[in-house]
Amino acid sequence: MSHVAHEACGVDVFLCFNPQSNQCSSVATIIKQRCSKREIIYQTSDNIDFTTNWYESMPVQILRSKIFIPIIDEQWYSSFWCSWMLLFALEHQNRHSLPLIMPVILPSYGERASEVLIAQLTKNYKATVMLRD
Repeated sequence: MSHVAHEACGVDVFLCFNPQSNQCSSVATIIKQRCSKREIIYQTSDNIDFTTNWYESMPVQILRSKIFIPIIDEQWYSSFWCSWMLLFALEHQNRHSLPLIMPVILPSYGERASEVLIAQLTKNYKATVMLRD
């Protein structure tokens, strides 16, 4: 976690992305830098400490986050954990108002995604960011 935060307090922003994707990692780096400048506490899916009880702490951080940002590209669905984290956040959001889920769709995925899927994403989430080249 960046900055100093007690795990029980949760984070402001949870970034969820496939760390094997260079594009997603680049976007996540920009968001992390912006968060750090504003002292916004964040957690990312690429710095999970698998030597700890991550299977308990990760859902807690998702549930206690204010904003959940899935960064989606063509490699998103090759990661079991990315989809699982999004579904977990969705399930919680249906019962509560948080976390706010704000997908960021990268150009490599947006070009391949059907208009129907893009319409569904923009309809289902309160905010969807579509990046262009």
